[in-house]
Amino acid sequence: MKKEEVLHPELYTNNRYLPEVDFVRAFLTIGIVIFHTLNELFKLNGYEYPVFFHYPVGDCGDAFVASFFIMSGFLLYRGYTKSGFRLEKYAKKRWKSIFPAFYISWIIFDFIRVTIRHYPFFWGGEPIRFVLTLLGMDGYFLYLKHNYYLVGEWFLGAIIILYAIFPIIIKIMEISKKSDCILLICITVLHIWQICYDHIFIINSYRNIISCIVSFYIGILLSKYYQEIVFIQTYSLIVTCEVLLYIIARVFIIPINRNILMHILGVIVFLILITMGRIIMSHKNKLSSLIRNLAKISFCIYLVHHRIAYFLVPKLANSMKPLEAVFIVFCILGLTICFAFLVYVIQLRCITIVEYRMAENKG
Repeated sequence: MKKEEVLHPELYTNNRYLPEVDFVRAFLTIGIVIFHTLNELFKLNGYEYPVFFHYPVGDCGDAFVASFFIMSGFLLYRGYTKSGFRLEKYAKKRWKSIFPAFYISWIIFDFIRVTIRHYPFFWGGEPIRFVLTLLGMDGYFLYLKHNYYLVGEWFLGAIIILYAIFPIIIKIMEISKKSDCILLICITVLHIWQICYDHIFIINSYRNIISCIVSFYIGILLSKYYQEIVFIQTYSLIVTCEVLLYIIARVFIIPINRNILMHILGVIVFLILITMGRIIMSHKNKLSSLIRNLAKISFCIYLVHHRIAYFLVPKLANSMKPLEAVFIVFCILGLTICFAFLVYVIQLRCITIVEYRMAENKG
């Protein structure tokens, strides 16, 4: 088995690999890293947020996260087969794709925090709160109480919940051909209810798991009907409309609920990127090779980027001009990629050793 198949088996099941998804994954990851780092830099120096990232109806960060959820649903369904789906195998693959890198990243930054920055050993409060970290849910539930959160942000906890929900969604979809439509209606109604009664939830509206399910299920449907979408998108007019819709949503105030609009933008961004990806990744050159390598370590990049930005921005970006700040962003991006690659190599080595020992014990 190739190295990339160990960590992203959903991409390589039954020869269903789509090179364009590598482009989507790499683009969204780098976009979010730049978005977060620029925000830290510009806030520190008292500048307004860059126009490219913030606009009347929201920001690129939320739109990119919606696209990430769409991509997750898309990939999971891409690797799904009715005859070959086994819950135990599915759970093992999902655990392997998330937790080794998460634990390694957390241990590294915890070591830095305790030994170099001299935090107390139980810096996150009562030891019982560490259970959330073991489950990968510390970032998602940080809004409730301070805990041992270091890497992964709220997105990681949401993804873990969505991975747990996926088998249930699949079972419902298998009932009949009408199940897709019925499930879509139910999720839509639930989402509208969440928006209307958002005041009863403590968590941010966009981070509510009901909201996350919307984008995730859209990704599942896009995957199921991908061939039809590809056929439709061969007409340049459709792609042009997608780009124009995105530009309009960025520039003008649209009288639509922000939560709903972010999902719409997420779909548009995903479709635009996957269309671009089909064109760019069809050529075997240094650019496509670079994109594939970035896609392999994209999750590791996502895990560590914010912690690196938090640590370096205050040290490097005091009283800087905007252009100088942008230069620092790309320096931090380069460092983040190098650090993420280190985490990727360590996790791959750990997985290989553990699987070898397990196979040896069985033999």
